[in-house]
Amino acid sequence: MRTLITGGYGFIGMYATARLMERGHSVYIFDTLPGPPPGMEGHFAGTAAIRGDLLNPLSLAEAISKNGIDSIIHLAALRNNDSKRFPYAAFKLNCEGTMNCFEAARIAGLSRVCYASSVAVLGRFEFFSKNVRDMDLLADDAPCRPSNVYGVTKLFCEMMGEQYRERYGMSIIGVRLPIIFGAGKKGGSRSSHYNELIEKSAVGEAVSVKAVKHEKFNIQYVKDSAKALVCACLAEPGRGGVYNSGGAIITMEAYVQAIKNVFPRADITLIDDPGASIIDDTCIDSRLAAEEIGFTPEFSLEQGIKDHMDSLI
Repeated sequence: MRTLITGGYGFIGMYATARLMERGHSVYIFDTLPGPPPGMEGHFAGTAAIRGDLLNPLSLAEAISKNGIDSIIHLAALRNNDSKRFPYAAFKLNCEGTMNCFEAARIAGLSRVCYASSVAVLGRFEFFSKNVRDMDLLADDAPCRPSNVYGVTKLFCEMMGEQYRERYGMSIIGVRLPIIFGAGKKGGSRSSHYNELIEKSAVGEAVSVKAVKHEKFNIQYVKDSAKALVCACLAEPGRGGVYNSGGAIITMEAYVQAIKNVFPRADITLIDDPGASIIDDTCIDSRLAAEEIGFTPEFSLEQGIKDHMDSLI
């Protein structure tokens, strides 16, 4: 199978590429960059680079046609913090860019497109805590009430994906991803401190974090996130919809303890701060993804923490 990955030189794309190639698939990276970022060349050995503009659906359709692409994994997007700062840019890349993927696939006659959605489509904890009995098992069909620009753009993608499925019979699958940690994640994101806690603890460097100690959030190791997307890409013909990818449902206090279990010399100070609430990171259940696209996680939280550091060595 020949799979095109938009934004493939990014964090998740690196791991999705590796997983596909391990299974003997050909990977084509569609990105604004001419090649892998410096120092990352080894991760993309054997892939084909297609420099292109996601906001031009005809150039994307041409890339699909010329290279005999069978499926698309769409990852290119403006991140949460950047979407908040630049809402129009978020609309252009996250919404229009995703629409262009759907339209290019339709023009080229592709049936399978899978894309990264987000738990941000669901919205704030406080809404669900009033209306849902079991917050640890928030199902795929829970009502969506996004509370930030990023979540709004991702909900648009989910709804348009359903329109393309119904109107054109395309097999479009969205995968809702939670907070993700793992080697290679860029700093400066809203959730980059989860990586920092691991990496500094591994070498015994003191680190502190502000959080609401007992507030739950959803977090997933990047290799499991990549697996969920690849499972969606390789799902049986005709399968479509939106699936929660799950992850560990945990508090910051428990996350810090998991790091200490892996690195006993970890020196982490957890500052209980009500102002550091992450109430818009809703916990989700992934049982439907297991049943319908064959996704089950390979890493426990502690295994992911250890593998994170092993990947940096």
